[in-house]
Amino acid sequence: MHQCSACHTKIKDSECMQCCVCVAYYHCICVAISPVQLKNLSTEVKADWLCPECKNKKPRSDNSNTPVRPSTPSNPKANVTLRRKGPDSLLESDAGKSFNVSRSELRVIIQEEMRVIMEECVRDLKADLNRQLQAFRGEITGLTESIQFMSDSFEQCKKDLSGCKTKIDTIIKEKETLQSDLIIITSRLNQMEQISRASNLEIQCVPEQASTVLAFYLKA
Repeated sequence: MHQCSACHTKIKDSECMQCCVCVAYYHCICVAISPVQLKNLSTEVKADWLCPECKNKKPRSDNSNTPVRPSTPSNPKANVTLRRKGPDSLLESDAGKSFNVSRSELRVIIQEEMRVIMEECVRDLKADLNRQLQAFRGEITGLTESIQFMSDSFEQCKKDLSGCKTKIDTIIKEKETLQSDLIIITSRLNQMEQISRASNLEIQCVPEQASTVLAFYLKA
C-alpha cells in the first residue's frame, strides 16, 4: 500500500494515480479526479499522467522559430473534415489536461467519494451484523432446545413420581387391609381354640406310667 504525496495518508492501488515523471502516488480526490472519471480513463492516459507539480515544472517549448501559418493551407490534409471526438476521447483528453476545478466541483467530488465510502461502510456493517445475528440465532436455538429437553425430562419425572405415589398408596391400603384381616383371623383362631378346649378333661395327681390305661382311671 502506497502513501499519497498530497495528504500523506495510506492509499489503495485501485484509488490512486501515479505520475510518470516523479513516480509519486496521489489520491484521485487529491488531484480532483472523481471515481467515475478514474474508471473511464484508459491505460495509456494513466501511464502518461503528470502530477500538478511536475506539470507546472514542465518547460514550455520555444515557438520563436515557428513560421507563420499561411492563409492558404499547403497540407492537403487540411481540407479534410474533422469529425467530433467521441465521449471516451473527450474523457481521455480532459484527463490529460490540468485538473483545475472550482470549489463547488471539488465539493461535489468529495461528497461523491464520501458517499461511496459510507455505502461501503454500511454494507460491511450490515454483513458483519448479519453474521453475528446468525450466530446469535444459532445459540438461541440451541438454548431453546436444551430448555425444552429439560422441561420434557421434568414432566416425565413428575409423571413417574405420580405413578410411584399411586402405587405406594395402593400398597399402604393393601397392607392395612391385610393387617385388619390378620387381626380378624387371629381372633377367630383364638375363639376356635377356646371352643375346642371346652370339652377337654384334665386329670391331675395321677402317676403316669407306660402301661397305664386311661380308661381304668375314668371308670374308677
